[in-house]
Amino acid sequence: VSYVDSWYGAHLGVRPKYRRHGYGSYLMRVSQAHAAKLGITKLQASVDMDARVGRGRLLGYYESHGARMVQTGFGSAGAVEPSIIRIERHFTWDIARQELAQS
Repeated sequence: VSYVDSWYGAHLGVRPKYRRHGYGSYLMRVSQAHAAKLGITKLQASVDMDARVGRGRLLGYYESHGARMVQTGFGSAGAVEPSIIRIERHFTWDIARQELAQS
């Protein structure tokens, strides 16, 4: 999804039996290259703060791909406790192209 200054990864994932084969990395790199072609050089996504799912496994995964946490503690209106972390990654067209070629 294209926002004003970033490409937002919404509900992108790999089915469990296909994980650990590089498909997730490839999806991220294709998304990044597509965004770069549109002149967008920042990817963003949201990660659940639950340590079993988001903050533990997914946050570490995104960080291993160069993303960093930029916002914590937000969520749906009326939520009892804010439960979402926002992450982002900045890149250039050259980086996007190189990483896609390496996939």
